[in-house]
Amino acid sequence: APLKLASERGCRGRMCAIRPPIGTTRAVAMGNAEPGVGAYRHERVMYAFPGVSTYVPAIALKGVSGGAGFTANGIVSQGADGFAVSVCCRLPSEENPGQLTTFMDAVQGLESGAEYAGWVIDDYKAFKRAGIIAPRMDDGIAIFQSGVISVDPTVTPARVCITRRRMADEIQDSLASISKRYGKRMSSRQRRQQFVLDCKGYMESLLSPNDPTKRRIDSYSVDPNRSNTPTSLAAGAYYVFVQAKTYPSLDAIVIQSEVGENVVITEV
Repeated sequence: APLKLASERGCRGRMCAIRPPIGTTRAVAMGNAEPGVGAYRHERVMYAFPGVSTYVPAIALKGVSGGAGFTANGIVSQGADGFAVSVCCRLPSEENPGQLTTFMDAVQGLESGAEYAGWVIDDYKAFKRAGIIAPRMDDGIAIFQSGVISVDPTVTPARVCITRRRMADEIQDSLASISKRYGKRMSSRQRRQQFVLDCKGYMESLLSPNDPTKRRIDSYSVDPNRSNTPTSLAAGAYYVFVQAKTYPSLDAIVIQSEVGENVVITEV
């Protein structure tokens, strides 16, 4: 409800990043009861677990004399939700926040504790199936293993990817802004046609046919004929059906190799 209310008041593209308390076990985080991910199923919620360890110079300077929460070396555990927000805010909507970036350089490892040591890729696959965006150390670099939201993938598999919701918000909010120029104006055929042209112009900018390096979607369709009827037009309603096909992310890269003295190479 708060997310819906915020959107209605003009705060567009609203998503929520949450986390369980530091020290939460894997079993609890993957459970259905609070504070587990199952209690927060929503296509606008990122559930980040586990926490991460980061260095805070001010804490190191003060040391343990600072009291509760201070450490001798300045390394403390904190939630990964803030880093999830940071990565998403700095990547275009269509990009998977699970990719390798430099946006988490402050992370030195997972939160401290035996519970968070020794995890392997199968553990992170389980997190993905549970709807958890989980941080992982990959050759000393912090990443989020999977860019997923907290929906149950067995129930709504088409809504799993964060990029789908974020890109939908960007397109829907942008088209809504374009429509403001036409609101309450006379519904002449020419004006409706111009509105459709403006919608196509925006979608064309995402397609970027003249510069593939700036392309953000695979294809699109703007259809003003799908839902409009003489009755709906007479009632002051005008429907434009917009579709956008996005690109998938490279979630699996398979390198097939053959090495040896007897390898036969065919020039292509």
